[in-house]
Amino acid sequence: MIFAPTARRRMLEVGGFAAWLGSGAQHLVEFWLMPEVRAQPARQVCTVAFLLFGLAYTAACLLPLGRRWKIGLLTVQTVLGLWLSWYSYGAFSAIFTVTSAAATFLLSQRGAAVWVIAQALGTTLIFLLRPDMSLEVALSAAAMYAAFELFTLFAARAMLEESLARSELTQVNTQLLQARETLAEHARTQERLQISRELHDSVGHHLTVLAVKLEVACHSGPETGAVHVREARAMVGEVLAEMRAVVTEMRNPDLRPLPDRLRSLTEHIASPRIHLTLPEHLDEAAGPVSHVLYRCVQEIITNTTRHAQAQNLWIRMQREGEHFDLEARDDGQGATELIPHSGLHVMRERVEGIGGALQVDCQPGSGFAVRVRIPMRSA
Repeated sequence: MIFAPTARRRMLEVGGFAAWLGSGAQHLVEFWLMPEVRAQPARQVCTVAFLLFGLAYTAACLLPLGRRWKIGLLTVQTVLGLWLSWYSYGAFSAIFTVTSAAATFLLSQRGAAVWVIAQALGTTLIFLLRPDMSLEVALSAAAMYAAFELFTLFAARAMLEESLARSELTQVNTQLLQARETLAEHARTQERLQISRELHDSVGHHLTVLAVKLEVACHSGPETGAVHVREARAMVGEVLAEMRAVVTEMRNPDLRPLPDRLRSLTEHIASPRIHLTLPEHLDEAAGPVSHVLYRCVQEIITNTTRHAQAQNLWIRMQREGEHFDLEARDDGQGATELIPHSGLHVMRERVEGIGGALQVDCQPGSGFAVRVRIPMRSA
């Protein structure tokens, strides 16, 4: 069933009621004012049929009926209209403009057209059978009323399609607004996630080094301890600077070559000893790939310094075809079971987010090994 928006449908229903009333206005006036007309049985039957038509139309418009009931009432109206056409007092045949408009909203486009054509053929047949009409008059009257019905059908259909288009446009606009809000929320979530990752990787790295410096200072003599305390104080300044850089880097990324940035991670770390091997043409890595490689190396150094109790950490990066391979291993204590932590989880998210893969191996007494494969161009 086809429904127009309520306001447009109500406007057409009021217009249909006016058309129904206008088609029988002459008959009603004569029936009310002229006793001799009221005394005619045919006029009495026409009046009852006309009022029943209006009652059926009003019920179809106002009552919350299903599609079958409304089509049934439309059928009743059409039959009553054909009955009134037989008498044709006044302009009863114009009443079919009402049923033509109703058929547009109840039936498909093809169904409504078939319904209107059937009405026009029925009216034509009745006019041809009437003894008081010549062939010329019957055909001309049938053609005139058929034209009215077709015009009503096309006008109602155009109004219906325009109303439905407006309704669909409103729905699409609402969906676009919802989509925009969803995208904005997604962008905010991604930004919060990126900031949390950057804070974890950058600040966590420096805090780990700072903790090592302070621990060494606690177990050293006055002179050696003072040196480590001064280095720790300098490291605090670096932590604060790194926290500020986390936000600014999102807008103005670090443009230093990746090898220089990777080597800077090892400058203040005395233990474990870091053996960093980098390939040529490392700068060919795309921006996102370069950033992920940097953060992976940073996280590996942080975890080894904090947990591994290792003397050495070997980090080797090489290019294999269209991929970069990062391998890192230490000579620390290892573990019997790998317990994922937030740093490892963040590193895996970064790697898989650009189409890469990450593998972690650990054995008791054999240290940890991390293998990362990342495409040269992010996925």
